Amino acid sequence: MSGYSAVSKNIEEIVKQHEGLVRRVAHHVHGRVHSVVEYDDLLQIGFIGLIQAAQRYTPQEGVTFPNYAVLRVRGAMYDYLRKNSNLCRKSIRMQQQTRVARDNLRRELQREPSQGEVAQALNLSGTELAEWEHIMAANFNSSLDEVYDEYSTFFASKDTSAEQKIDQKTLRETLLVALKDLSEREALVLQLYYVEEFNIYEVAATLDISPGRVSQLKSSAFKRMREALGGDFEELI
Repeated sequence: MSGYSAVSKNIEEIVKQHEGLVRRVAHHVHGRVHSVVEYDDLLQIGFIGLIQAAQRYTPQEGVTFPNYAVLRVRGAMYDYLRKNSNLCRKSIRMQQQTRVARDNLRRELQREPSQGEVAQALNLSGTELAEWEHIMAANFNSSLDEVYDEYSTFFASKDTSAEQKIDQKTLRETLLVALKDLSEREALVLQLYYVEEFNIYEVAATLDISPGRVSQLKSSAFKRMREALGGDFEELI
């Protein structure tokens, strides 16, 4: 039996001990998104994240339960915001419609379709398709930014030098460029798997493909990123 799972029967005690942690995170998140969600809603989601953290935590050197819990609590809040975001739902719908149109055109034309052909299949103008792609890219990149911002504070050394910070910034910028070079389907698989934390079967169901195909897309995305980042890629995984 691992870590806090040994005392999971006394969830009320765990919640009491770390109530302040949940409230601090809720205040911080609410300060950034107060126009779209109530503080009390974030608080309830945060307590659910705390309970999940208590159930999943395994002690390891350098990772205390409060540090781990902050990630799970904050992650639960952002996940709630994403799933209840009109922009996120709109972006995923656009991605699915664009994917279907591209797949149909590939089968019909036996080649990669042009942007104009995709736009026509979707009954959009070239400008409207460009707007769709902007929305999809913005949603994907904002999700990546959230994950980088939250997890970098957890893994970063407190005595990081100025030179190391510059290297981290450069690596982050290189990573984002590499991600933008992925195909739409590869990027969506990574977003669902690593950002939304879907398991492989949930990703498959969402994209209407087989779990094996999900694994193939994930592998091909990693191959592209390894080619783009070289040795830096190993630092990220």
